Amino acid sequence: MKKFFGKIKVLIFLFLFLPACSWAMSSETYKINADTINSGGNLSGSSSYNLGDSLGESAVGVETSANYKSNTAFWHMVSGGAQLGLNCEAANVYMVDYTLGNANNYSKYIFSTSQECVVVDNSSVPWTLTMQSTDMTSTKNNLANNNVFLVTDGAVASGDTITSPTTGISESASSDYSLNTPRSIISGDVTAAGIYNNRPTVKLTNLNSLFNENITGTVTITIQ
Repeated sequence: MKKFFGKIKVLIFLFLFLPACSWAMSSETYKINADTINSGGNLSGSSSYNLGDSLGESAVGVETSANYKSNTAFWHMVSGGAQLGLNCEAANVYMVDYTLGNANNYSKYIFSTSQECVVVDNSSVPWTLTMQSTDMTSTKNNLANNNVFLVTDGAVASGDTITSPTTGISESASSDYSLNTPRSIISGDVTAAGIYNNRPTVKLTNLNSLFNENITGTVTITIQ
């Protein structure tokens, strides 16, 4: 039988938090004998608890002028600046082989643990993680993005789309959502805080109409 498989590239909007730090350095001419790590921190959590910790926290405060605002110290900087972060480990997601003529006429793929999208929430405001796809194309094929779907079952911790931990998180109701427009994967309410790992499921339909070629599309995942 003829074979088909698609490759989905995930386009990420990435927010990166960098703590201040220092380290010992030397060269042929100079040497620093002692150094310190002055400020840093991280968010950690479990299914029941979330913790924001820091190291060597300096004096906390805000300095402003007519044109600028400075948030001093690690957690004050985080809470006063960018409060939502998104990092998806997947650069290229390869779907499993599909046999043309299969009675199902579709292929489903759930992101692996090494491809999950990680949300960092220190916002205390509601947010939504969304997904959208381009058409999937090759030399002879053009699978319109209304044949590319996000699959959910409304249950956060199980099923087609999996998120952990579950505190303050809800998943879109059970359905196949066409990715020709941005679709909600999960949402966080005001009680959500910490680090959330999300593994969505993508479904391609109407595959038996295609030629025997690999097809490629781009999925965009955003948080707002």
